[in-house]
Amino acid sequence: MTVESDAVRVLTPVHRGLESFLVELGRPARSRTVPVGELEPGTRRVATPARHYGAEVLTTWP
Repeated sequence: MTVESDAVRVLTPVHRGLESFLVELGRPARSRTVPVGELEPGTRRVATPARHYGAEVLTTWP
C-alpha cells in the first residue's frame, strides 16, 4: 500500500494489552524533539513480544 498525502488517518483494531506491548517496545525519550536518523525497531524485536500479548506481526501485505 502506498499513501501519497500530507495527512493520513489509520484505524487500527487493537486488543487488550496494547499499552503494555507499547511500553515494552518503547524507550525513554532523550529530549523533547523527534529523533533524527533512528531506525524503527526490527521485525524480530517487535514480533517476539507481540506473540506474548497474543498478536501477530505480518511482514508481507496479502
